[in-house]
Amino acid sequence: MEDKARRHLHILDDLTLYQPDRSEQLPGVIQGEDTLLFSETKQDTAALLKAWLASSVALEVSPNVLSWVAQMVATNASTQTTKSSSQGKVNGSPQDKIIKTFIAYAKNEKRATRRRVNEDYREQIGKKLDSISKQICKLDCTWQGVDIENKWKNGDDLEHSRLVLLLLDDNFVNTEYCFCPRLDAVVKKHARTAYVIHIYLRPCITESFLFDTLPFYPSKTQAVSQHNNKDTAFEIISQGIQDAVRDIRDRILRAIDQ
Repeated sequence: MEDKARRHLHILDDLTLYQPDRSEQLPGVIQGEDTLLFSETKQDTAALLKAWLASSVALEVSPNVLSWVAQMVATNASTQTTKSSSQGKVNGSPQDKIIKTFIAYAKNEKRATRRRVNEDYREQIGKKLDSISKQICKLDCTWQGVDIENKWKNGDDLEHSRLVLLLLDDNFVNTEYCFCPRLDAVVKKHARTAYVIHIYLRPCITESFLFDTLPFYPSKTQAVSQHNNKDTAFEIISQGIQDAVRDIRDRILRAIDQ
């Protein structure tokens, strides 16, 4: 394989777009012998991604590109799961597996009004997780509130969880959690042996963190607090979690069992 093609694959790997065992599942992106071919009808988005891949320097990726990529992967993964189920490849009920889930959030909000709103946000997320646990796959959830000085501790649930939810706001990104190499190690496993999902509660700066390259829910351009319709925001969050849970249940845990 030529150097240009190798560089393409490395870049795709960093974007969590290219997975060696799932590359054929990505609509609109075809792996050629020495290049990447695009058949996606969204020519503007494809052109942005193609130009970035063709460059020899690291460029900032537009959020709409990452959103498009995440949507392709999530939609296709769901389609593949449905297809596998119809062919009898996924056996057992949705409850025959348990997904260890870790939810981290900041508990150092000083303003009482915002603190109550944050509690309501967590309650809404908790309800979504309960529904997913009852209807798709059982989740064993651990909630961890953190302060500024808190760090990931040895023996905590971070590295042992298949699903990690980070509830992002200014308070959370200022904790030591976000600067810990152990979190980066978990982020690098995203969509391979675990999923890291960012729930963007309030606008905050994340560009210096490795997890900034992963999808944000409801979106990186509009946090939950900026949504006029909070129900819509939490439904988008729920859908992102559902897609991850299905993939963990039907692909990651199934591969481990084998």
